[in-house]
Amino acid sequence: MLAPLLLVVSLSVASSDTVLVEVDEGVSPAGAETVLGWQRVPADQVPDEVRAIPNAFLYPLDLDPTDEPFGPDQWGLEKIGIRRAWQESTGGGVTIAIIDTGIVLTHPDLADRIFVNRREIPGNGIDDDNNGLVDDVHGWDAVDDDNDPTDDRGHGTEVAGVAAASLNGEGIAGAAPRATILPIRVCREECELFKVAWAVKYAVDMGADVINLSIGGSASDAGPLSDAIEYAGSRGVLVVAAAGNGNSNIDGSDFVPASLSHPNLVAVAATGRDDRLASGSNYGPSSVALAAPGAQIVTTTLESLGTYRTVSGTSFAAPHVAATAALLVDMEPTLRPEAMIQLMGRYGSPTSALEQRTSFATRLRADLALVAGRFTDIEGIFAADIAWLATEGITRGCNPPTNDRYCPHEPVTRGEMAAFLHRALDLPAGPDRFVDDADSVFQSDVNALAAAGITKGCNPPTNDRYCPHEPVTRGEMAAFLHRALR
Repeated sequence: MLAPLLLVVSLSVASSDTVLVEVDEGVSPAGAETVLGWQRVPADQVPDEVRAIPNAFLYPLDLDPTDEPFGPDQWGLEKIGIRRAWQESTGGGVTIAIIDTGIVLTHPDLADRIFVNRREIPGNGIDDDNNGLVDDVHGWDAVDDDNDPTDDRGHGTEVAGVAAASLNGEGIAGAAPRATILPIRVCREECELFKVAWAVKYAVDMGADVINLSIGGSASDAGPLSDAIEYAGSRGVLVVAAAGNGNSNIDGSDFVPASLSHPNLVAVAATGRDDRLASGSNYGPSSVALAAPGAQIVTTTLESLGTYRTVSGTSFAAPHVAATAALLVDMEPTLRPEAMIQLMGRYGSPTSALEQRTSFATRLRADLALVAGRFTDIEGIFAADIAWLATEGITRGCNPPTNDRYCPHEPVTRGEMAAFLHRALDLPAGPDRFVDDADSVFQSDVNALAAAGITKGCNPPTNDRYCPHEPVTRGEMAAFLHRALR
């Protein structure tokens, strides 16, 4: 069993010399750093009558040096139905911000996915885009305050690989293999809460569509981090948070950011191959929305660790969800974070082991979420059934060529029923059997049904007609299914 991987926050005063204070933006003591009205200031310079909280640190857990070697099994992608999801989208044109220990910018599976700030001229020593940062071409290092967010621990690179490793025929593939990765380094041995908050705002301002925070832990006051997530929500940006690895219910706890109640934040638990909650994963029927694969996940890592490795923890469940959100944004750019959470949660695989553990009691299914997102008219008790039909290729929609509607309340014609059964049963082709289906797009489906003995025609005893445009009666449905499944 691998050691769970998660960045953990501990509420402790980062330094007796600094605190975080909340004041009006623009009112900043000399030398202070500011994000959304919060400032990191020397303790002896705290303005009168302002809110002040400890400057907390976030701590990464070290990787277990006995981790399993890299292997070819990307079981997590198969579990979430990624091949079918990629028929809808692969995430091109969408940016996922990875706020973590940085990323290996030259990794062979990540190099062509790294964000490029076109408003900056590389290496000229000038802040070309006037955002206060010089040459932030590929993101930013908030730890060393420079423009090189290269990973020296591995965790951020591992998270990034799960989300968006290239679909290039080598190594592995991420769940959104055409998405852009914006690396922001906020952690070394520790991650300052204030810097994480700054990174969230920076990611939003740089155009990130989704933000992944595989970090979390106890903090009595999230302060600027809470405000930064709210800022992301105001700009339509989804924030994905790992639920944590404490094997605990985090509802009502001080575990942040996963327990925060922002409508644009989705907390993710981890599951194993058996769809049960992974060993150590936190949970919460109110605060944790859904689960995703997070045990024994193959991903990218530092070259010194072998370029790829197998890892475990909610840190790696979260980027499966972040990547699926990126696929949804690529498919439908107007989707709000709340809608994305609903699609991923409602159309996941119902899992009894997640009941009373997550709010949707589902494990992520990217394919179902994307198909449900494509159809605009499938609200209701049959929505999950319709999404399943689409992912199995049994239905393609009711309004070609757009096919963004299923028309769930319209009667099914005999021709449509032929198509459903033909695709569901993968029937071989058959000879032309009827005289009245030549003008129907379902003629080949009707012929296949007749050859399989599932239909005998609509006008006994002659039965030379199929009546493809007539509605299916419940009796006819019984006959079709009886013959098909006997």
